[in-house]
Amino acid sequence: MTAPSHAHDPNAWRDRFPILAESTYLVNHSLGAMPAAARDKLNSFADQWAQRGVRAWAEGWWSAPIDVGNLVGRIMNAPEGSVAMHQNVSVIQSIIASAIDFSGPRKKVVYTDQNFPTNMYVWEGMRRFGAEIEVVPSDAGGIVPTERLIEAIDEQTRIVPISHVCFRNSYLQDAAAVCARAREVGAWVLLDTYQSLGTVPVDVQALGVDMVCGGSVKWLCGGPGAGYLYVRPGLVEELQPGVTGWAAHADPFAFELGQQRYAGGAWRLLHGSPAVASLYGATAGYETVLEVGVEAIRAWSVADCYSPVERAVLAYTDCLVLENGRVPDAVFEALRAELNDTEILEFTYITCTYAMHATMSRALRLEYDDVDDPIVEVPAPEGASLDVMAAVDSADS
Repeated sequence: MTAPSHAHDPNAWRDRFPILAESTYLVNHSLGAMPAAARDKLNSFADQWAQRGVRAWAEGWWSAPIDVGNLVGRIMNAPEGSVAMHQNVSVIQSIIASAIDFSGPRKKVVYTDQNFPTNMYVWEGMRRFGAEIEVVPSDAGGIVPTERLIEAIDEQTRIVPISHVCFRNSYLQDAAAVCARAREVGAWVLLDTYQSLGTVPVDVQALGVDMVCGGSVKWLCGGPGAGYLYVRPGLVEELQPGVTGWAAHADPFAFELGQQRYAGGAWRLLHGSPAVASLYGATAGYETVLEVGVEAIRAWSVADCYSPVERAVLAYTDCLVLENGRVPDAVFEALRAELNDTEILEFTYITCTYAMHATMSRALRLEYDDVDDPIVEVPAPEGASLDVMAAVDSADS
């Protein structure tokens, strides 16, 4: 393996994530490892609640959605006061959708068939209010060519809610090109960076993107309940969401009756009382990402640490084990470029045998995580052949 040329050393950060002391954690794309500091943040919240009581609202709780939003904003180079925190992206997409009038000529919503389903559900629900949905199809492998997406964005398009990185295949969409096209025709872009922020550099000002949303469950290592919404200054004041609440009011503690009187800036994007504990806990992840630096994280994640044969074997193994043998042509051709037919057959046999053993062990309750492994590896006897296929051939002859 060849180490990347930059100075980032991930081992220097391992002690900050307790789960790494006992496991090799490979599912940050689903739930990021908890920073040890998150426990301190949550304890601080509990102490404040226990010791300060109702005074805690005036000592950081009420302003937490914007205060924490400012911390997230630093990761995406957002201006101060332009990011508001919410529970999740479903709520965020609903808030933005509720701020759009679909009764006029600009009623088209454009996104791809690779969007995360929760986003699709929200926008499909807008059909009843007059929205016209255009879903741009992907090619084989789940790739949506940028040119195809751009062609769908026209003068009738109101908003383009798309994923920056596809959750199915990690494809990185050309957000700059999409934003440029949207500006040409007067459409808005709502960029979902759930799968990218914290591992791919995002600069909202350089992109000129109108809105950015996402959550903290994955690469930000912030846990659930901490979604973020950025809206470009200058645009935010135009929005009057129908999904709203007292936290978005210009004077919430006046308890005015009747129509909403929106606050200024990102405050107008809020709704009910904030989920303070989740927001406080999430800050440990944000602070760690800022300390490490997204540029360093990205450089490490795309570094050429594996040889071509290692990459081919790993990709092929994923298909055997996770996709039940459904191997795309491109993966198989990459493998054939590195291994001959006999080697591929032997590797396939060994891998599938191990996978079958795991399946049988689970089904028959032969192995449990809380007991010693009943199968112990021992050294092979001297002179024994490790060539599995040769043993099979010998048995058949």
